[in-house]
Amino acid sequence: MNKQQKLKKIIEYAIKRGWKRPIVGEFKDVKMDVLTGEYDAMFITAEKIDSYMSAVLFLFSHDFAEAVFGGKDYKPRAVKRGGVVMLAYPIGKMKEWQEHLQQAVITDPIDYYYKFTQREKK
Repeated sequence: MNKQQKLKKIIEYAIKRGWKRPIVGEFKDVKMDVLTGEYDAMFITAEKIDSYMSAVLFLFSHDFAEAVFGGKDYKPRAVKRGGVVMLAYPIGKMKEWQEHLQQAVITDPIDYYYKFTQREKK
């Protein structure tokens, strides 16, 4: 599955989980901008006008991350790094979506979101 298809699945997942998208309209598809190589989500407004939103704008937004990852309080978890198992503790109070958003920033965000949505389906 290519990135465009993954992004479409991620957006559909977020909408099902209550994402309040900033563009009023029905989600239609994901398109790649041929000049920049970036992905845009395409929405159809009530006036039947195509409206586009850059994936970067919502992939790193708090409301999108909360819709995908959930708003529960973050719990310490075991993390294996270099063969050593450690407990990862948040500094201060943190929500699950905040921890996942941090992970998405330091990796490929589309792949990270997609893996999470697939794990949730199992």
